[in-house]
Amino acid sequence: MTLTETLAEARPRLEAALAHASGLFSIDDIEAMVLNEDGQLWHSEGFSGVTEIIDYPQKRVVHVHLAGGKMAALKDAIAPGGDLDRFAGIVGAQAITINGREGWARVLADDGYRVSSVHLIREL
Repeated sequence: MTLTETLAEARPRLEAALAHASGLFSIDDIEAMVLNEDGQLWHSEGFSGVTEIIDYPQKRVVHVHLAGGKMAALKDAIAPGGDLDRFAGIVGAQAITINGREGWARVLADDGYRVSSVHLIREL
């Protein structure tokens, strides 16, 4: 399956996740990010998501912009030792960050994720 075909298959889950992304991205933005290799598409039978490797001055992180699908599949992918954890190690990241709804903090607490900041937005 080509990347374009995989993006088309993942699109419904990504669009559902975008509904909670404060209008920061459109599906076209996400697809361009992946096709330009600025972001990584994660897609399986159970979930779809998009990450980006971000190099801050003091730390490299793998940032999860979007994730949608079955909760068990999502948790497996982002749990310690999961696919995302292994990917972070391969690219030399020191952390994984996630933008998401408040419920993610509760769901991922047992996997070692903690709230480090709150992302607030006021539309102008």
